[in-house]
Amino acid sequence: MEELFSCPLFDPFSGAYSASKHAVEAFAEALYKETRPFNIDIITINPGPFLTGFNDRMFETYRGWGTDVASRVFDYQELNFPHEQYDPQIVINETVKIILDENPKYRNVLPKSIEGEQRKQLDSIWNRQAKDGIGQENNLVITAKKIHKETPKK
Repeated sequence: MEELFSCPLFDPFSGAYSASKHAVEAFAEALYKETRPFNIDIITINPGPFLTGFNDRMFETYRGWGTDVASRVFDYQELNFPHEQYDPQIVINETVKIILDENPKYRNVLPKSIEGEQRKQLDSIWNRQAKDGIGQENNLVITAKKIHKETPKK
């Protein structure tokens, strides 16, 4: 049985955005390896679901597709970003601390409280069999149909 994670690493309906995040990770890792001889620090800051409006706007892009609603697999009008979202002040405060730190961690997940969940999510992907969950609706798809737009984290 799949688990529902509160960190949007591989969310349904946001594959292009997730791909761009992974591209930034790969680029940062290459830069890290290339810049060591020049004493240049490279760090990554991976913000989770913050209530900035960005996540919710991402789920409104279907409006510009110009296709017949009946021809779509999902009724995108009924889907919302499938996570409660944190106060953006958290990411601002923590980012400043990381940048000012004399020797910060290379990889930083914000809020820090979801780092363990992200690690667990990555491990679950490595251990998943191809047919696990086949024929079943993903929990995040179910949540995307139930959650309200701009739901704050309690």
